[in-house]
Amino acid sequence: MKNLRTVGSVAGVGILVLCCLGLLAGCVGSAHERFFTLIGPSASSMPAAGSAAIATDLRVEITSVTVPEAVDRAELVMRTGPNDIRILEDCMWAESLRTAVARVLAGQMSEQLGGAMVATRADNAGRNAKYMVTLDITRFDSLQDEAAVIDAQWEIRTVSGSVAAGHTALREAVGGKRVDDMVAAQARALASLGREIAGRIAKIEEEATKAAEK
Repeated sequence: MKNLRTVGSVAGVGILVLCCLGLLAGCVGSAHERFFTLIGPSASSMPAAGSAAIATDLRVEITSVTVPEAVDRAELVMRTGPNDIRILEDCMWAESLRTAVARVLAGQMSEQLGGAMVATRADNAGRNAKYMVTLDITRFDSLQDEAAVIDAQWEIRTVSGSVAAGHTALREAVGGKRVDDMVAAQARALASLGREIAGRIAKIEEEATKAAEK
């Protein structure tokens, strides 16, 4: 008999896991592969990225996302010590981690920027973007039973060159001991990163509007 597969989907603080044979607490030692996807929390209940109105035709493209080589794989990776990691062979990403990161950021930034179009390179919809965002994630750690930790360097560019750059360090506590809880914490951390970058774009737009009114 072929192995049955279950699919895990993380949506903000709520986690929906569709299982054929019930909800599994973990992956290691399980006979069933589980698939996870990162989905950021809705920004509708969060403060907007800036006080100024954002032009509805604003276009932003996330042109590049890199992640550490150790986690750039199909399986989820758990850090169990300063120099130790555990590869969860039965817990798989449903898509490339780089693709998932870019998608979460794009969705969060779009909501924070009042519905502006924020595309990823994979969308092939960022043509004529006013701002291009590059992201280099230097740390994407899942600390077992503890926290999701992200360190990232990012840059915002226009056709004229760099207009802003920054470093963001995030630590999001895990709300439980399941793999689902860790994935949810990573999604929340990425959402916070998206809000920070969107906030910088909103500030640039606000300053440009004020300069034009003088």
